[in-house]
Amino acid sequence: MPATLNEPIPVDEPIAIHDPPPSNPVFDDSNIKAMAAKFKTNWSQAPADGKVGSGTPAPDKPSGDGKPGAEPSKDSAPVPVDKTVQPLASDDEPDIAPTEPLNRERWKKLYQSKESHKARAEALKAERETLAAKAAALESDLAKTKAALPPNLEEVQKAIADSKRIAEENKRLTETIETVNFEKSPRFQNWWNAETEKHIKVGQAHIPPEHREEFRKLLLAPSSPERNAALDAIVEPLPPTSKRLATGALEQIESLKIQREEALTRGSEKWKELQAHERAETERKKGESIARLQQISDEAVRRAKAGFSAFQPTGDATADAEIVQREAFIRSVVAGKLDEDTMLNIPAAAVEMLHLRDKVVPGLRAELAKQAELIKQLQGTSPRAGDGKGGASRPAEDKSEKEGTSFAGRVKALMAK
Repeated sequence: MPATLNEPIPVDEPIAIHDPPPSNPVFDDSNIKAMAAKFKTNWSQAPADGKVGSGTPAPDKPSGDGKPGAEPSKDSAPVPVDKTVQPLASDDEPDIAPTEPLNRERWKKLYQSKESHKARAEALKAERETLAAKAAALESDLAKTKAALPPNLEEVQKAIADSKRIAEENKRLTETIETVNFEKSPRFQNWWNAETEKHIKVGQAHIPPEHREEFRKLLLAPSSPERNAALDAIVEPLPPTSKRLATGALEQIESLKIQREEALTRGSEKWKELQAHERAETERKKGESIARLQQISDEAVRRAKAGFSAFQPTGDATADAEIVQREAFIRSVVAGKLDEDTMLNIPAAAVEMLHLRDKVVPGLRAELAKQAELIKQLQGTSPRAGDGKGGASRPAEDKSEKEGTSFAGRVKALMAK
């Protein structure tokens, strides 16, 4: 049974490190000193069974190799050993490794994990260097941005506000310009003039001639008390029927004015719609023009094949290939796709072709016919053979040449006709 403060612990042999202090007459500390001496004795001297008191581990005792080590107490909870840790080879064991089983396992696990910690440390170092480089780059970009920005933040805010204001003004001005363009567009003007002129003529037909021009101006003028009074002065004296028709014309004009104002309030939108309509109309006309040119070029090729030998096949592959090129040339002429120099030469070439066809070719054909007739007449005349002696018949030949009966003379005579 353990000793208590009330029961003094017997001391087998006194252990005095120094002389005891003088006794305290108020507090007796003999029991405390005895307990401390007993604790020191039990801590320094381990029993044979390895226990010192209840749950106290025995001190390290020398192992077989002379190195101190600690054995676990039987009463203490067993410490789990990591089975994934591979035992160190004898060559890899450090000299400072403990020899006790539990401490040795822990030491091996710690020693073997140094490589993973080293790799992790290197990875952390590389990551730190990467982050440091990124931070330096960001600091450089920030410095450049700060240098590019104006020093006064109020100037930046003012510039942003001015930009927004300018954008709004630009939008309003654009809408105004589009409204003006819509109002001045030929399509809108044609609608307004045609509709108003129709009703103005109906009203003027029932107004006295001396008031007709004034009536026109008053109908188109903006509404005001003065304008209405002037119209009443013109319309009131009229007969009932004329008055009703003139008043009807006035009502129609006022209705057209309302339609006009409503259209102009959406002038920007209407202008865009008008532009889209005009683009569609342009594309439609362009398609029609292309189709019409195709028809014209087909008709031109048809006429060329019908009236000109240069476009009629001959059976020769080389000549027929040239016909395809000639047809393509005609289509290019109709479509206006030739270069400027060729286009300028085509009218003169056409006039030259007509001149050759109407003037030159008929003359050549007549000359060819004349030559053919001459050849035919010559084929019916045979020259006389000589006597074999070169000079015997010469005088007679000369005489015949004078008379025009020789071959050469005959040719000359026929050519002179």
